[in-house]
Amino acid sequence: MKEASTFGRNYWCVKISNTVYERVDEEDAKVTDPTEIYLYADTCEVLPSGALEFRYSGVDRQTGKVSSVLNMAFAPGNWICVYAADIEDGTALAVET
Repeated sequence: MKEASTFGRNYWCVKISNTVYERVDEEDAKVTDPTEIYLYADTCEVLPSGALEFRYSGVDRQTGKVSSVLNMAFAPGNWICVYAADIEDGTALAVET
């Protein structure tokens, strides 16, 4: 198994929306519970469609050329926010509290 960090130099956090339906007083209530996904990638880009795309620089085994490889993508409306995260504790970088 490859180390996660081989898929990029930067560590990112993406908050996605998990919609859960709960039974409340004889009616269904929609509850949104954000979930955080952490991943390594070299670049993060919001596409004109609103999709979120993560890529890393990979080497083609046959040609030896470096190319941009899709690492992970999120469809429009399925992600809430994205930020560069600290490897140690996952907090946002470049933010003072």
